[in-house]
Amino acid sequence: MAQVIKVKQSSVAGKVPTTAQLQLGELALNTTDGKLYFKKNVSGTESIVTVSASTTSQGANTLMWTQ
Repeated sequence: MAQVIKVKQSSVAGKVPTTAQLQLGELALNTTDGKLYFKKNVSGTESIVTVSASTTSQGANTLMWTQ
């Protein structure tokens, strides 16, 4: 049986979720910016991780993440 995964989303450019808006491991997507976000917790410190894609000068696609 397939499971449905619901992702929080926004189409407002530059909008980034806060740690208060996401549960640990929950995903959020900004469809205008093409960025995916998730919340993590390391040793009691919560943060939002941003995942985005880019294309290199040689045409290769890469994934990048920032905290």
